[in-house]
Amino acid sequence: MMSQDIPITEERKTILNVQGLYKAFGGRPALENISFSIQTGEIVGIIGRSGAGKTTLLRCLNGAAPPDSGHVFIEGRELGELKYKELLLLRRRIGLVFQNFNLLRSRTVYGNISLALEIAGISKADRGSRIHELIALVGLDGHEMKYPAQLSGGQKQRVGIARALAANPAILLCDEATSALDPETTSSILELLGTINHKLRLTIILITHEMDVIRRLAHRVLVLDHGHLVEDASKEDLAHGKGRHALTRAFLNEEQKTLPEYVKSIIRKEKIPEGLPVLKVVLSGEEIHKPILSDIQKYFWISASILYANIDDDYSVGKITQVVILSREDEAATSWLSENVEELEVLGYVPPGI
Repeated sequence: MMSQDIPITEERKTILNVQGLYKAFGGRPALENISFSIQTGEIVGIIGRSGAGKTTLLRCLNGAAPPDSGHVFIEGRELGELKYKELLLLRRRIGLVFQNFNLLRSRTVYGNISLALEIAGISKADRGSRIHELIALVGLDGHEMKYPAQLSGGQKQRVGIARALAANPAILLCDEATSALDPETTSSILELLGTINHKLRLTIILITHEMDVIRRLAHRVLVLDHGHLVEDASKEDLAHGKGRHALTRAFLNEEQKTLPEYVKSIIRKEKIPEGLPVLKVVLSGEEIHKPILSDIQKYFWISASILYANIDDDYSVGKITQVVILSREDEAATSWLSENVEELEVLGYVPPGI
């Protein structure tokens, strides 16, 4: 489902304004001269390669990492000028959805959402109705008393979305929210986000490395490259191939460029009976030297067969992309992988015996 555009008769105001943002670590710039604005109700995708500065930008936007220079305005208030308590209050206007769900295993669906309301200072008497409202919104009726271990990856992410919405935020930041999910579940989560955007007129910012996610949901795309904002293009521009920067065009053609025909021909997007999951695993830096696939077998008794591998020398630290088939589907193994590699994407499924 593509996101629904806000009617042009509605007034659209600037909800987020970034001016000349600069952030460095150890004297090495992570973000340089980043400037853009986002309107109320927009869905904006921020995409970039590993090390482009996506995570640093997200942390600057939610106040977790103050910039060295430049300004971030949320609803007209500059984050850098707020006192600590004022900043905490403003950060409640920003909901966060994580790749790895970050749910408390000791709490049920109800309890995980309740915790967000407790932190926001909502009284116990007012929590119940809000929790049930959120559970209905994200499609988890009947799952209230289940623990995370009893939920699928998609259901866990729905809990994460409900939790992020608990305090009625104005902006929802999604940090690689679908990259560890299979294609079918990814579609359902994107549809849910589109529905939330339309119903609540909620501004959504998607941090991702998947252009397909932006194509299907976002109104605009911001492209980061080594800490620089190199493209700010509309969905219509992308649809007509008008991305100006070489990196944007590379993202638009990424699937065709990174996967050989024989690999694409055997992958099915939808789950199939006894199908084996196919994952794209990206390693960089020190991860390259770790026996990640051997560890999967040691920890989960799952073997990983490599379908395709590519070494990218564009980065000084090096990067390896592998497409692997797991010997069986295991959510715990996929979650572990997502925590221990640079990027993880579930591409689909192949029949057993491939």
